[in-house]
Amino acid sequence: MTSITSGRAVDPRARPASARGRRWWTPGTVIAAGVLTLVAAAVLAPGLLTGADPQATDPSASLQAPGAAHWFGTDQLGRDLFARVVYGARYSVTIAVLAVLIAVVLGALLGLIAGLGRTWVDDVVARVLDLMSAFPSVLLALVLATLLGPGTVTLAVAVGVASAPGFGRLVRRQTMAVRHADFVRAAVTFGRSQGRIVAEHVLPHVLTSVLLLAAIEVGTALLTVSGLSFVGLGPERPAPEWGALLSEGREVLTLAWWQTVFPGAATVATILAFTVLGRRLQRVVSARGLT
Repeated sequence: MTSITSGRAVDPRARPASARGRRWWTPGTVIAAGVLTLVAAAVLAPGLLTGADPQATDPSASLQAPGAAHWFGTDQLGRDLFARVVYGARYSVTIAVLAVLIAVVLGALLGLIAGLGRTWVDDVVARVLDLMSAFPSVLLALVLATLLGPGTVTLAVAVGVASAPGFGRLVRRQTMAVRHADFVRAAVTFGRSQGRIVAEHVLPHVLTSVLLLAAIEVGTALLTVSGLSFVGLGPERPAPEWGALLSEGREVLTLAWWQTVFPGAATVATILAFTVLGRRLQRVVSARGLT
């Protein structure tokens, strides 16, 4: 059917599709996409954004304010702060993404074991997830990072393990829903192995939801990574990780505000960009009934 508006026939199905497109490409999502494009360039090819060496020192240029020679100013050793922020993305974002991958693998494994196992197995795994969730993820990551010691890999493991309960509960809930569906019961009746059932029915069902949660969790993981690096549990100096840069800037905050403002702005902008795009994608997928 068509409706008449201003003398012209209009297909009523055209406007909702157009509206969905406009809702997706809002100014916020465009800005977030631009920020993440710059961050991706900084991670994959930082030389495209700056030709300066982030480790090159120049005592004569110590604590210079932002200007044409040094866009973000310099630090105590005369190192170019813009170069250190650009190269620092490789540390901060990579650790956060690695942490989320660890959380996805560990959480999905626990969720599948609980959702497909016997009642007592489900009870045990559920209690483990509840116990891990009882602690704020930042606190749990702090404890684990302290036990494991500072370092890039250990920090990713600590943040990943602390973030796993959210993925575990999600996969457990959706696995149990699929497990009792009619098509899965039919597959069991026809003698399909549990491995094939998981691969053909369970994983495709939970994959979309897990990926959507992972997109949002990267921002949360980045915040945790920067916070732990700030207190000395991340990559060791002189690695220009964003949290470490904030810690260095704290020492001269009253003399060189730029040492704190620019790394902090890069961290906040990246976290917001991941969160905005992740939640927007989540709403679009939910509106289309894919979760």
